[in-house]
Amino acid sequence: VHQKQASNAECLIQDVVVKCAEHANDDHLLDRMVGWTAVVMALQGWLSETPEQKRTGSTPGYFSVGMAFAHSTVTRR
Repeated sequence: VHQKQASNAECLIQDVVVKCAEHANDDHLLDRMVGWTAVVMALQGWLSETPEQKRTGSTPGYFSVGMAFAHSTVTRR
């Protein structure tokens, strides 16, 4: 049973790696995924700021969201 589960997991990993390799040059898919992930993370950081962090922070949370969004919308060719 464990060998079958390991085999299924290995097949799944191979499928993911192959699909990622097939799309590696597809319009910089990885760059876009990382960029939009940065937007989501910045948005979460901004929304979870405490009043103390807002008062003492050097960079406002909305600025981080804006910069991440600007980075994600820039087209690279």
